[in-house]
Amino acid sequence: PQRYLQMCSDDELNPEKDMGVQLNRCNWIIAYVSTPANYFHIIRRQVKLNFRKPLILFSSKQLFNSPMTSSLDEVIGNTKFKIYIPDMKRQNFDDVKKLLLCTGKVYYDLYEYRKFNDPKEEIAISRLEQISPFPYVELENDISRYKNATIHWVQEEHKNQGWWAYVRPRIHAAVKGIAKEECTYIGRPFSPYHATNDYRMHMREKEIFLKEAMHL
Repeated sequence: PQRYLQMCSDDELNPEKDMGVQLNRCNWIIAYVSTPANYFHIIRRQVKLNFRKPLILFSSKQLFNSPMTSSLDEVIGNTKFKIYIPDMKRQNFDDVKKLLLCTGKVYYDLYEYRKFNDPKEEIAISRLEQISPFPYVELENDISRYKNATIHWVQEEHKNQGWWAYVRPRIHAAVKGIAKEECTYIGRPFSPYHATNDYRMHMREKEIFLKEAMHL
């Protein structure tokens, strides 16, 4: 995705926070949705927009057989596309020590890993469903609730690939207004390759960054 993100026309130094204006000005839309309902809604929004704009939509084949389905209630009535999904767990925000931000499939890896490694509910996981245009307002509103939490971006791709280079300055632009520490990276290290050809090494790297994400 980094090649597409490099060509996005937004400026993180002078961010426009109104999503309607952003959608009009951007050269294309980039999203990595994590739920069937949101997949439906972004396609519907694309058709209903009163202007034409290219949509680059990432998805994972591994989620085809996932038990984490969407209910009918999530696609009917007044439902709509969610550009940002905060942690749905009911928790005391002041008790949260770590806020993990991510996009796409890695959310489910973090979600499953958290079940067995966060007994005190001190870790929150939020999802950016639309990467560009960037959801500044939604992110800032969510982060402001976690007054005692550090902020981390988690991705499965290597550090010099994937989403990190694009989201890092934009997350910083969102949090600097609420005096938060800068977001740090959790994921695979730098690599000249997209993926290792050794499955065991691939899974070992994954286990390492999942453990780091859950470490307090």
